[in-house]
Amino acid sequence: AHVLGATLQCFPSLASTPEAVSSCTLAVERIIYDDIHAMVFGEFQRAFKDADAAFADNLTDIRREQKYHSTALLQLPYSQQEDANGKHSHHPVLAEDLQKAETTLVTMMQETSSPLVKLVLLCDGFRSICCFAEKLHQSASNADMLIPILCAFLVECPRLCGAGSDFVAEIAFISFFTNGGGKGVEGYVLTTFQVAVQVIAAVDLPSGHAKELELFINDDESEAADETEDDEEDEFFDVVCVHKDTSVSVADLTA
Repeated sequence: AHVLGATLQCFPSLASTPEAVSSCTLAVERIIYDDIHAMVFGEFQRAFKDADAAFADNLTDIRREQKYHSTALLQLPYSQQEDANGKHSHHPVLAEDLQKAETTLVTMMQETSSPLVKLVLLCDGFRSICCFAEKLHQSASNADMLIPILCAFLVECPRLCGAGSDFVAEIAFISFFTNGGGKGVEGYVLTTFQVAVQVIAAVDLPSGHAKELELFINDDESEAADETEDDEEDEFFDVVCVHKDTSVSVADLTA
């Protein structure tokens, strides 16, 4: 903040428009975090080591259960790839919008150091996921629709959420240095990712079917199941209900 303030004082033209201030802020962050990111992020890795381990372990277990692979997220027919023996094998490929989201989010994690730049890329990736969701459901996106899709997306993207990816620490790093993303669309996006992480981390496959990962929910079955949930599950899903009536469209994200 001090460096940014000094920069704007020395070069008043950089504060002439909101766009100029935003560009200046991003530039200053890039310069600062290029040098200190490894040290600062290392602290987040240590602080969220257990949370990342629990998240990664659950993802591994979920991926092992073939019934939770979400064909609704995949292109059909599958692409053909040649293996080491020269044989062609069918390989599931994400839908085009989700491929864009995966590429953007991998870039966010591997090629950027500034929290603001990471937040911008997180929102760009989320925008692509919203595009997919609106095409899939033929309606405007809302939390009830997006959270299962986002969970399924994270399950289907080991390149993004693989072993040692520190995805939980990454989201915490962005949240801490951007004040939770703010009160606008950016805050909504960041909170939705946080809830998706909590949903996956809370899945207990030995206890039965992981309904949290279903893309399509039968209302009657859902209501019947809700009556049998224990207090701990009720408390967790109250977090999700905070955004239950909140809807977001692709237009909102591009505003």
